[in-house]
Amino acid sequence: MKHTEPIELDMAYKAYNEQGDVELAISLYEIAAKENSIEAMEALIDIYLSKGVIKSGHVWMEKIIQEAESGKPDFQLALSKLHLSKNIPDASNQIAFDFLLKAANNCNADAQYILADLYCSGLHQVERSTERAGYWLRRAYKNRHPAAIYDIACFHLHKNNKKEKAMCLLKKSSDLGFDQATDALNTQDI
Repeated sequence: MKHTEPIELDMAYKAYNEQGDVELAISLYEIAAKENSIEAMEALIDIYLSKGVIKSGHVWMEKIIQEAESGKPDFQLALSKLHLSKNIPDASNQIAFDFLLKAANNCNADAQYILADLYCSGLHQVERSTERAGYWLRRAYKNRHPAAIYDIACFHLHKNNKKEKAMCLLKKSSDLGFDQATDALNTQDI
């Protein structure tokens, strides 16, 4: 079942990005973070570190680390993304990769898709591997990741010349909310 984010998260986003009210945003993000909103924790880390309030940012980093180490895939992915972003002190490609791999092995489709991309691109000191990229892309596809489904649709269309299969996959990706697939279906341009 999909986790719903606390209402305070949306209110905090608007306070910070639309109204410029940092203090209100922080208090609302704190409420959402206490309800285990990863997005709120990430926002607090960004805000606190950008303001030089390292101690407060560290509190939420520790929460993400604790939950990631306890085996929660969404937190493993969040910790990995924090390290990949290089926006935290002592960011490490190795820690990022290790937790990304843990999240992917725990069936987190976003982590699987990111791993496929890293193996394909060779970014963040990940050794390029077409075989591993394909493996993780297929795993993300099986876990209904809309971008993975879109990528496989493009592969079927451009490499296998299977337009009917590609269109079926584009529809599936579009139904999952992937705008690029919707645009491709509407314009027949992929």
